[in-house]
Amino acid sequence: MFLSIGGEQYFSNNSDIVITRISSAENTNLTCHTNFNNCCRGMDNPGVSNGLGEWLFPNGTRIDKDRVAIDDGFYWKRENQAVSLHRQGNIQIPLGPYCCVIPDRDNTSRTFCANIAGKYINMDFFFSQFYITYLY
Repeated sequence: MFLSIGGEQYFSNNSDIVITRISSAENTNLTCHTNFNNCCRGMDNPGVSNGLGEWLFPNGTRIDKDRVAIDDGFYWKRENQAVSLHRQGNIQIPLGPYCCVIPDRDNTSRTFCANIAGKYINMDFFFSQFYITYLY
């Protein structure tokens, strides 16, 4: 199992990911991948989303699967061998461990989490301001 956003892959559980990297645009969702072929859409009709796998908020409650009526918030979709988390709008909370629960190749449910963090500090800007302040 691993997580990905676009072309970046995260193999460590609880990897830090900045919340603003996740959105509803193509290649910007946080995707949880499995090696279980029968996950995550229904095998008889791979175009529907009635399979296995889901995403949980940091407090352990289930994130809604559908984005209907969501202006600012999270939702998820099932894909072939993956469950993707999407962020819609400008929501910046809640932060913490977002976990996907997804079966592995033995059809055993596994939990894989990403630590969703706030915006990062631009260290180049920070150090340039510190340097200027220190000189004067």
